Amino acid sequence: VGYNRNVPIQLVQEFGITQESAEHLARSYGMHAFEVCRLASSTSKTSPSKCGNLLIDGYPYLECEIEYACKHEMAFTVAD
Repeated sequence: VGYNRNVPIQLVQEFGITQESAEHLARSYGMHAFEVCRLASSTSKTSPSKCGNLLIDGYPYLECEIEYACKHEMAFTVAD
């Protein structure tokens, strides 16, 4: 609902995340990607992202996805 192909661009502009992370969030969460990013606060003073930090360098996954999964997708364990 309300998804358009500009979502990754809007995520980059609004939250300062990389294009790769933005595309990952748009594919995984659609319009809910904005909610995922809003949950986060940058934990690194050197991080330009308003959406938190990468889980592992070289991958597009963000720390804020863990909180979103626990709160909205009923995840309780790492396997979930």
